[in-house]
Amino acid sequence: MSESLESLARLAHWRHELRTPINAILGYSQLLLEDWAGTAIATDLERIESAGQELLRLVNEILDPHSSDRGLSLDTYQARLRYALRTPVNTVCGYVDLLLEEDSPELAESRVDLERISAAGERLLEQLEAMAAWDQPASQASAVALSEMEVEVAESVLRYRQAAVSASAVTGGRLLVAEDNEINRDVLERRLRRLGHDVVCVASGQEALNQLAQQPFDLLFLDVMMPGLTGFEVLQQLKADPTLAELPVLMISALDDLESVIRCLRLGATDYLTKPFEPTLLQTRLETCLQHKRLRDRELDYLRNVAIVTDAAVAVEAGDYDRDRLQTVAERSDALGQLARMFRQMTRSVEQRETQLKQTIRRLELQIDTATVKSQVKEITESDYFRDLESRARQIRRDRSYRSSPPDRHA
Repeated sequence: MSESLESLARLAHWRHELRTPINAILGYSQLLLEDWAGTAIATDLERIESAGQELLRLVNEILDPHSSDRGLSLDTYQARLRYALRTPVNTVCGYVDLLLEEDSPELAESRVDLERISAAGERLLEQLEAMAAWDQPASQASAVALSEMEVEVAESVLRYRQAAVSASAVTGGRLLVAEDNEINRDVLERRLRRLGHDVVCVASGQEALNQLAQQPFDLLFLDVMMPGLTGFEVLQQLKADPTLAELPVLMISALDDLESVIRCLRLGATDYLTKPFEPTLLQTRLETCLQHKRLRDRELDYLRNVAIVTDAAVAVEAGDYDRDRLQTVAERSDALGQLARMFRQMTRSVEQRETQLKQTIRRLELQIDTATVKSQVKEITESDYFRDLESRARQIRRDRSYRSSPPDRHA
């Protein structure tokens, strides 16, 4: 791996590692601020949230892969981060400790979230200490191991730079969250539930695919960097499956480089959010995705109903029409439903006319048969042969009558 590529990969690694606990600090502090709005406690929570925003700004600024300072050595980045982040981290931990020390019954339900913020602050301090591994040889056990994803992200940044140089509230939905980090999952789930949505959470890409195969969802929140299947791979499988290709996917990740965003969108993602996310932006993009999903669902349903009407027309022509097949379409209140109802009336009228026509034909057939029989009888009775037979029959009847009559006593 080239020195430039390795440096970028390490920057991507630490940007992701540092932003994960920052996401927890911001997420839980914002949730608590909503719970304690307008109280004295809110003042300290605002200081914690403000320090979290400052941490995020510093990490994004110092570890920006597109910064003009990209020629600096890794130990210079390390020194800058350790110096810049110490004060806001200590601010977070200090105010959290003050709130926890109060031991107020009112704070009992919030202690768990405060402890999570404290743990995230401690984790951030540990990450700053671990950055000393940058200066150690790669063969040492304490050296930072780079994942394939981080190397890939670094390569994407290099490609972007080379290209640049050469070119000089919606009703609730059913949501699936695929996020491997437990804290990020918890914050996002609680945020989404507060917005009125039904949420199912999983910790891997494969679990997300399993859930999607078992039950329907309105939208998938998909993390990019996960164990096993990455978000990119899950996205590819979704778009290759005709039954899931229409599902909107909102990518979420601490990766904020342009190439990752472009790749997700090209693979079919609906939108992209970087962690830690801003609550209002999250809500806006979620509502937009759900609105598009529901419009698309209505469009697909309309097309399916149009196909039912056209199939019914073909069935009428083939003499295989079933009136019940238009029942669901006829229940629609739009123009297509009106068309289906008119079609059913027309077919019912045609059926009635066919029935009447068949009955008329039967009567005509009977009349024709009767006339034919009469004609044949007349032809027979008017023949010489029949007349001769009839004359003989009369003679026989007279002879029999004469013989059977008693003799005349006066004769």
